[in-house]
Amino acid sequence: MTPIKYFLQPNPLTTDPEDQRAVVVAANTLNQDDIVQGCVDMGSTVGKADLKAAFELIFTVIANAVANGNNVVTPLVNLKPSIKGNFINAADTFDSSRHTIGATISMGTGMRQRLTTATVEKVTGGVPSPDIIQYFNLAAGENNAQAKIGAGARIIGSQLKFNPANAPDGVYFVPQGAGATIKVTQILSLTEGEIMFIVPAIAPLGQYFLEVRRAYTQANVIRQDRWDAPLAVIA
Repeated sequence: MTPIKYFLQPNPLTTDPEDQRAVVVAANTLNQDDIVQGCVDMGSTVGKADLKAAFELIFTVIANAVANGNNVVTPLVNLKPSIKGNFINAADTFDSSRHTIGATISMGTGMRQRLTTATVEKVTGGVPSPDIIQYFNLAAGENNAQAKIGAGARIIGSQLKFNPANAPDGVYFVPQGAGATIKVTQILSLTEGEIMFIVPAIAPLGQYFLEVRRAYTQANVIRQDRWDAPLAVIA
């Protein structure tokens, strides 16, 4: 079994300067086609086209089940619908401008059992690059799955401090689908461990990934990190 490689970096979420956190070095990033090919490589008698169709059907059934208010338990992950956002009192009701329907995900028993047999390998260093640990929406409601145009937001991590004078550096909103990438222009604070900024005007509204990009070396090599889940940009 290939070990999970990791290296250590200072942990900005604790007060002890000696504390470290593990940063996993991904061996690769696999998409659905890669998983289908993996099934074929393991000797599946089902063809690629049928496997892909089965995956898409399973994903659709699971998504529909959660969207209809059901919990879904699988060996890989467990999902359940959730509603995020602040309700101002007991009589308050769901308001799409303040609340978001989402899903919470936890590890399934099969994945948990499989990881008990995983091995790890500590590696030295690692290529310096931004690392986003947490994102906070500072707008009313503090729904951290959202970014509200014109409101404040906060990123916590490491290696976050970029050079504002270098045009490619910065914080960016990248659309999940087609569309233009939007750069943040109002930075309120900028340190290695934290960035605070104002969410820029973004159109169309929708799902966007948050990225921090920073130049390294004299060759001005841009390295970046993307927050794990897309944010719902709202007006």
